[in-house]
Amino acid sequence: MNARVLTLAASRGRRTVYSLTGVEGARRLSANVEVTPADPQRFRARLLSVPLDTVAYEELSAAAFSMTSASTQELVRFIEVQGGVLHFDDPDRPPLRPGEMTAVDTGAPFRLRASEAVRLATLVVPRAALRLPAVLPGDRFLAPITSPLRAAWSSLVRSLGVSAPDDGTRDAEILAHAIIGLTRGLLTPDALPEEEPAAAVVRRARAIIERDYADPSLGPSAIARAVGVSERRLHRLFRTEDLTVAQSIASDVPRRRSIGS
Repeated sequence: MNARVLTLAASRGRRTVYSLTGVEGARRLSANVEVTPADPQRFRARLLSVPLDTVAYEELSAAAFSMTSASTQELVRFIEVQGGVLHFDDPDRPPLRPGEMTAVDTGAPFRLRASEAVRLATLVVPRAALRLPAVLPGDRFLAPITSPLRAAWSSLVRSLGVSAPDDGTRDAEILAHAIIGLTRGLLTPDALPEEEPAAAVVRRARAIIERDYADPSLGPSAIARAVGVSERRLHRLFRTEDLTVAQSIASDVPRRRSIGS
């Protein structure tokens, strides 16, 4: 299920609210990011999770805590402060106040902290879907809304907390694709955010199959996340070659074993 990019795995197609308390509540938050409360015993948090195809939306209200990277998945988190103040571990970077944003790469080290209660809205996107350079140009998101494109992006993302199509539907896939396109346009404004050619996606998927064929957890869902497309689109692309994703994996295993012997 593509909703695995969520901090907490929500049921497919559901907008889910979690009330989290104490040490156990902080532990449940620490999946793709590690959350350390300033006062573990008195920690209180409310998390709204919205799965939407290859992307996910979260709203977090919590007491004082620090947040560090804890993910092996290559995800980008776009964090907007809605209330309170969020500080960087780097003293040269000014804190984020309501209406300001940052983009963090969960595969790279980072540390954010809130010394008081804070409200955050977060969009989680697979890094591969954005086709970004090696260094994430996150500074483009630090300022408040300054352009029509950023305003459109913010309006679309914020609406997910109120109303979003059920995950797994065609509407969810279209909306996720639109969000990824807008995000890519903001991060790389000189490049038109077009959909990656089908042949290139299939090539990258086949490379992952050849590299990880011995991994028992390798399957269509894992491959789709790695190449940054929905599982539905991945199946559709492989069908154009008269071969399903599962058949491609199955046919590659004996071939690789014969080469190894």
